[in-house]
Amino acid sequence: MVRDLLEHGHHVLNVDRVPSAESDSPETPAPFLPAELTDSQTMNESSARAALYIGAVSSTLVALGFLGQLSPGGDTFNTFALTVLPTLYLLGVVTFVRMVECGAEDFRYGLAINRIRGYYKQLAGDQANLFLLSGHDDGLGVFANAAVPAEGVPSTSPSGAWWP
Repeated sequence: MVRDLLEHGHHVLNVDRVPSAESDSPETPAPFLPAELTDSQTMNESSARAALYIGAVSSTLVALGFLGQLSPGGDTFNTFALTVLPTLYLLGVVTFVRMVECGAEDFRYGLAINRIRGYYKQLAGDQANLFLLSGHDDGLGVFANAAVPAEGVPSTSPSGAWWP
């Protein structure tokens, strides 16, 4: 892709280029595209965070149940509950905030991948219909590629943001 961009007169930053075995020149394009088109790590992070939080909630409830049987209404139960429950609440808030950030990051990755796909569709010409997913780098294009129905997506604002 970088080679195509260079052939069409576009400028590419030297950061995207590395010397290859065939050449000592840093003008050889780096193979960055496969990394750009793979799934982002935010999906893995979101799954791990959700699993950690669900595990913490279930462990806390089991511990509270055991402790409640040993000392119903006692000081030990109250001390434990007043220590663990605010900590669990804080963990839930932090998990929620980070998962929202991961969702926004996935959206930005979707825009970038659609932009690359759109470039490939332009190069394909008549064979552009062979691409399964959309190449539109807007909110509707990202959500269409994620199989989210259009009626559930807010319209894009004039600034291009996907929130109203």
